[in-house]
Amino acid sequence: MIPFTFDYVSLAVCLCCMAFFVKGARLDEQSPLAWGGLSLAGWLAATWLLSGGLLMCLASQGLLFVGLAAFNARRDRIRQSARDQA
Repeated sequence: MIPFTFDYVSLAVCLCCMAFFVKGARLDEQSPLAWGGLSLAGWLAATWLLSGGLLMCLASQGLLFVGLAAFNARRDRIRQSARDQA
């Protein structure tokens, strides 16, 4: 008796999303472990905390992408303004 069922399609998509964020972190010279961990945390939150399906999990990955892009844009803008003042 298995206490829960496991969706292998969801696992495959989760791993693809994690690989996408890890590759993005390497290209952006950031921590791949942190970005992959954020991807996994978002996926798990959408799956088990919010009881969402595959679509909600993909939406969480999209929100993570938008959030990381906004964070990096803000960081670059702050660095640029610091360079301009120096």
